[in-house]
Amino acid sequence: MTESRGERTCPACSNREWQSIQGTRGGDYLRCRICRYHVLLTDSSDDRTKAFEAEQERFYGDDNSIFFTQISYELQDARVRNRIRVLQRHLRQGKLIEVGPGSGEVLGQFKTLGYEVTGVEHSAKMAKVIRERYGIDVVVGAFEEHDFPVDYFDAYLSFHVIEHVTDVAVHLQKATDVLRPGGLAFIATPNADSWEHRFAGSLSPNFSPAHLQLFSKDSIDKMLQQAGFRIVETLTPCYTDAWLRVASSFYRNLRGRKVGYADLATRSDTPWRRRLIHAYSVADWPFRAVQSMLRGGNELFVVAKKT
Repeated sequence: MTESRGERTCPACSNREWQSIQGTRGGDYLRCRICRYHVLLTDSSDDRTKAFEAEQERFYGDDNSIFFTQISYELQDARVRNRIRVLQRHLRQGKLIEVGPGSGEVLGQFKTLGYEVTGVEHSAKMAKVIRERYGIDVVVGAFEEHDFPVDYFDAYLSFHVIEHVTDVAVHLQKATDVLRPGGLAFIATPNADSWEHRFAGSLSPNFSPAHLQLFSKDSIDKMLQQAGFRIVETLTPCYTDAWLRVASSFYRNLRGRKVGYADLATRSDTPWRRRLIHAYSVADWPFRAVQSMLRGGNELFVVAKKT
């Protein structure tokens, strides 16, 4: 039987006061009234694992456009550049491990810059792509299950992974173990306090069967501190596709369609669509800059140091 509000303790703040949310885009959630941590309601831990596995297959399956499109890379470019800029501000050289490197752009760039890089990728297919594209050492499987050297890496990178893991505390403890004393964690995840999330309500693009939890700044800070980290910097970037995804959620709900903005963009890779997206990104830049400055961007990017 699905766990109810009164039976669950918030892993971030230990509160038991919850608000129920019917996430129209995928699943029902509980939202902690104190720290705004969100958790997807499932019947069991096995169901959480199955949700993760299903999303992995959908995203990395044989017919997915991530292997052949250019628009998805253009939309990712601003994210890649921002992640490199933030990391270099805190660490000029060193040994990096990235969990869930996706198609490998970030690790590829850091390898070019002279960092020693290692990837941990759940998908054997994507691990093969990364090896072939960038010549990077990629371990296949769950990060928590591999025996990495203790106190070895200078930085742990996790970009839009932590919302998918089945046990956040175990995952963050593993990150603590592999980092040297004073090592840094760079974590990006959807922002449960973003303007998009608050405006869209149950239609928020952050709600997904694969997002087993969502974090506010307060909740992720608390969980990082429990794992032995000290918060160094918090950013809330807002990228070009954020509000487009909100519009897509409303449109799909209105029309009863399941194809999302990301699918439409990547499956219709034409020059005019690329130009349109570029023009939109230029036009909405002032708004996105203000939103980011006021901590309302739809990505929560935290830098933390192992104590």
